[in-house]
Amino acid sequence: MAEQKVPLVLDENIICNAIEGKNSEHKDDDTCKKLILSIYEKCHNIIVVDKNLENKYKKEIKDRIKRGDSEVVFAINHMLKNNKKYYRYTKHYIPLPENVYDKWAKNNKEDVKIAKLAISAEVDGVKVYGLITDDNPFYEWLKNVLLNQWASENNHEITVLNSKQALNDKKIIPRNDT
Repeated sequence: MAEQKVPLVLDENIICNAIEGKNSEHKDDDTCKKLILSIYEKCHNIIVVDKNLENKYKKEIKDRIKRGDSEVVFAINHMLKNNKKYYRYTKHYIPLPENVYDKWAKNNKEDVKIAKLAISAEVDGVKVYGLITDDNPFYEWLKNVLLNQWASENNHEITVLNSKQALNDKKIIPRNDT
């Protein structure tokens, strides 16, 4: 029996941290590396991007390729070239109501676009399961504003995770519990 696809949106900080082997506090941490390599190895995971996010990934790879982890760079590049691991969303985005555009959101329009991608995109009829970020203000906005105010009112489900939570999520990284 084939595993169901698990579409994921990764904030670009996950890519940066994976390549550099750091966490959001710039301390040595291989969580994002483990996450990227696990996503790469699990055939059911699909990275969902739009043109803007894809360009951010490519820029971050280019900026970090010489000083980063070559295994991670290879995995990311391979996923971006493999249509079974990568999906570029080009359709309509679900509009968000004005009440989610608080001061933080108005000053972080690129992150809001990533959130809109995560709530809008589908891959072969399967909605995005999770948005993964280690950007703490973005994570807090997603959890406290987008999910509490908008998603619950609109009966929309999306899982917001940081890299550690994603690495331990059984839907993203299945475990053999035998």
